[in-house]
Amino acid sequence: MARDAADTSPYWAARGGGELAAAQGELPVTRIVLVTRNGECVPAGIEDDVREIAAAAGIPVYRSMEAAAVAIAAGGRHGTA
Repeated sequence: MARDAADTSPYWAARGGGELAAAQGELPVTRIVLVTRNGECVPAGIEDDVREIAAAAGIPVYRSMEAAAVAIAAGGRHGTA
């Protein structure tokens, strides 16, 4: 992961990733997903870092609320999201 002045990945690595994984573990009947709206507006690499951290926590990432809703609905029908 490249780091620059606008890079927030240390924050997410320390706080977001672990907390997301813990929350999912504590709420097994709840589907936690992350939506990265407006990812095209962030500095290069940030969205990729967020996706990598979320993936390591086992949290699916979508670029829009619509995509997340479709995946969650499909998971409800088929048992996964």
